[in-house]
Amino acid sequence: MLLNRQTILNKEKKSKKEKTGNKEGKKKEKEEKEEKEERTEKKKLSLKTKLLIAAGLVILLIAAGFVGLYMYSPIGKLTRPIFKNVPFPVAIIGNVNVIITSSELISNVEAVRKFYESQDYSKLGLRVDFSTDEGKKRLKIKEKDVFDKLIEDKIVEKLAKERGIVVTTADAQKSIEEKIAQSGDRRPLESDLDLLYGWSINEFRDKIVVYQMYIDKLFKWYAENTKQQKGYKKIVKANEELKEDGSNFVDIAREFSEGESAKNDGEIGWFPREQLVKEVADVAFEMRQNEISDIIISPLGFHIVQVQEIRDKEEQKENDPGEMKEVKLRQIFVKGTSFLEWIGEEKKKAQVLVLMKDYRWDSGEGRVRFVDKSMERIEKKLRIQAEGDPSL
Repeated sequence: MLLNRQTILNKEKKSKKEKTGNKEGKKKEKEEKEEKEERTEKKKLSLKTKLLIAAGLVILLIAAGFVGLYMYSPIGKLTRPIFKNVPFPVAIIGNVNVIITSSELISNVEAVRKFYESQDYSKLGLRVDFSTDEGKKRLKIKEKDVFDKLIEDKIVEKLAKERGIVVTTADAQKSIEEKIAQSGDRRPLESDLDLLYGWSINEFRDKIVVYQMYIDKLFKWYAENTKQQKGYKKIVKANEELKEDGSNFVDIAREFSEGESAKNDGEIGWFPREQLVKEVADVAFEMRQNEISDIIISPLGFHIVQVQEIRDKEEQKENDPGEMKEVKLRQIFVKGTSFLEWIGEEKKKAQVLVLMKDYRWDSGEGRVRFVDKSMERIEKKLRIQAEGDPSL
């Protein structure tokens, strides 16, 4: 009995010891697990910290880029390589999805500079020299003009899209290919674009053709929506009187025409095609002598023209593919609110944020202006003295 009791006590002690050992083991296991989790959490925090630091550095670099762009001109020697390849915003139009970048501005300014510098104006007694102090100021004025045109293009595109007008890359490419097909050879176009602007056909398409097509389509929309204007009603009345008695064109011009043509009985003189607004030229050069047109709507206003005479050009420039004849015209012109004026008013309404220190957006005039008043005075002076300087 005593032996059995001792045995039982020993077993109980052993059992207690095992239970204590198990508890300590579990405790140690738990502590190890907690330590492991703590180390993992520290690693996560360390990774987050590194990512936050990296993000902060990126933000600082972007901020530094904006400061650099703000403090220096994008066409400056120091900043040009950076801002040509890294597309920093230089203007925001309406909202953040309509942005003009430094890359766009710089590449267009370089193309304009190449165009002027590739021409031989000496035969005409003209000069273009951007290397002098005054030349650098002229180049700065060109940069401002290019910047303003980029903003205008984006505003026109926005106006067009708001009216359901869309021009795709494929549309622009088709237009180019049609013109190439008419000439029969794409090489002259490729050569001229490269020589004059440093552009490929694709760059020409994206920088020029797309936006010109937007302007053309938007003008067609505008022309269809101008017939309620007072000026249009006036030209309609003149047209009705001409249909009754076309021989009375001079008297009707005196009564209805506006501008210079009103002072000269409607006479506006001889014109080659390229000197007339496109909409008038397209009609006039298809007319016969003494024929009177219907109402023509152009970006300038409303026209009725009479072809008085037709003759061959006195001088035809070498390799000039243009029209070989000239027309002598009478005109009845009524101004109305022209397409160009309407675009100008829409530019004034546009919300434009300029992100460069040299320029500001003047909403009262709907254009880019210099911040520096002295540059504005220089621009005004140079434009007055621009005779003999084709760059202005």
